[in-house]
Amino acid sequence: MAPLLLLCTLCAVLLPTANAQAVTGSKAANGTTCPEADVAIRDVTPQQCCGSFLEAHKAIIDCMGKTGTGSGTSCIAHCILQNFHTQKLLVGSAVSVSQMITIGPKLFAHYERCHTDLFEYVIGNVFDGDFRRVICDERLNRFFECMVRSWFEDCLGFDDANPKCGELQKVVKSSSCSLSSFFTKPETA
Repeated sequence: MAPLLLLCTLCAVLLPTANAQAVTGSKAANGTTCPEADVAIRDVTPQQCCGSFLEAHKAIIDCMGKTGTGSGTSCIAHCILQNFHTQKLLVGSAVSVSQMITIGPKLFAHYERCHTDLFEYVIGNVFDGDFRRVICDERLNRFFECMVRSWFEDCLGFDDANPKCGELQKVVKSSSCSLSSFFTKPETA
């Protein structure tokens, strides 16, 4: 993930920040796109069920469902770059040796599960100067979402005592909805 972070950091320097507001706008209402997610998160959220999301996961979660500049589609990498999450990731995500022994194998297994989208992204992109198109690629979004989904489905310290959490985890595993549907509360009228 380090080469990807380096690429994203390079892109952040080269991208203008004037359109940052469009990327970091309000979260899209998911009520019309995934009713099963709306029902599943009515009483509990993934963050309440899995308190062990890492800073990298939290940055991705914060950017899920936010649209990319001018495209109207999600652009997780651009959102991360335009916010202060990149700085927070580099400074605030120190991991001890014991934590690395605990989470390292899980992260590696999750990467193994998700790396196909990342490889397709790297191999299938022509880096021709259109950095927004490069970092707003759907394959890169799928990689980020897969890493968060994998962590949630195989969470360290998952709240098994709450039956709503178990139900939510089952729905996330079986749903064809976008993962962002489970991380954004539906707007209430």
